[in-house]
Amino acid sequence: MRLLIARHGETEENLLSICQGQTAGTLTRRGVAQCLQLGDRLKGCPITHIYSSDQLRAQRSAELMISASGCKAPLTLDRRLRERAFGRWEGRPFVELPPLDEEPHEIESVEAIATRLQSFLEELQERHGRDDLVLLMGHGFTMRVLEALLQGGPLDKVEEITFLPNGDYRLYEDGKLCQRPRVIYISGGQRSGKSGYAQRLARSLSDRPIYLATARHWDEEFERRIARHQADRGPEWTTIEEPRYLSQTQIAGRVVLIDCVTLWLTNIYSDLEFDAEASLSEARREWQELLHHCKAEVLIVVSNEIGMSLHAPDAGSRAFVDLQGWVNQYISATADEAYLMVSGRALCTELISDLYKEESR
Repeated sequence: MRLLIARHGETEENLLSICQGQTAGTLTRRGVAQCLQLGDRLKGCPITHIYSSDQLRAQRSAELMISASGCKAPLTLDRRLRERAFGRWEGRPFVELPPLDEEPHEIESVEAIATRLQSFLEELQERHGRDDLVLLMGHGFTMRVLEALLQGGPLDKVEEITFLPNGDYRLYEDGKLCQRPRVIYISGGQRSGKSGYAQRLARSLSDRPIYLATARHWDEEFERRIARHQADRGPEWTTIEEPRYLSQTQIAGRVVLIDCVTLWLTNIYSDLEFDAEASLSEARREWQELLHHCKAEVLIVVSNEIGMSLHAPDAGSRAFVDLQGWVNQYISATADEAYLMVSGRALCTELISDLYKEESR
């Protein structure tokens, strides 16, 4: 069984450093955007079931994620996923809390939290098979205890586990944390400088980067073009050609440049007989597989903004322009950094949730 461990979106109480404990909590506008963005990131993820704390901030976060992702998995509320109970200290600033050893009867112990979570995990093991992907929506401290249990360490290991950011997740498979690669997304128009910038970036991060080429060898002219590009990159690059199944490449521990999404998507679109809906589903599924299982250190992803030029002349081409736009948005939502290339210059772009940062305060 694979587990996606997620945390609810930002709340008003988070901003004010107030101890929420087992109170409801109120999502900020930014918190709502974080949950919707989490749904965007998880589109195409084959989630089979969702469990959430029954506290309102977690339940609302799960519902928003489900709405944005289009996930059809059932949602079950479980009080064992609740945040740590703080008794009469709930609703008060954290700075007013006494040392935990002074209020053992008021503040729930780590051991008590672990007991209810262990019961929950044992039931999960009984209900779900090895191939199931289960998402758990919970709270900051409770998720830390849960991760300590999954990692099989002593409970004092909780302090070594960092808090999940609001609206983020971690993936566990067979009790082991799957390290997600750092994703840098670069898009732009034709001859905007995308590939050159991506190659310089890859070389700045590694002495021996991998160039993951998605082009198919259409004809002799295209083969000559491929050979010229390989020579231009130099001997320090390792080239892997994979036109469709990116997740099956051997790239663990490496800095990888994927060039480009447009050619990869063209191959999928052609293989699936120009069915845009099926192609979108396949691209999302394959990207999720790559993201969660490739074990690369860094993925630098190059794509094209083909919808910024002339209007496509026929229905099939217009469908592909839409498909490219949806896939670009999908991959960008999973990226740690995203850049738009304009006339050889890289413009750093913002995540949607960041637009609410100042207003929510």
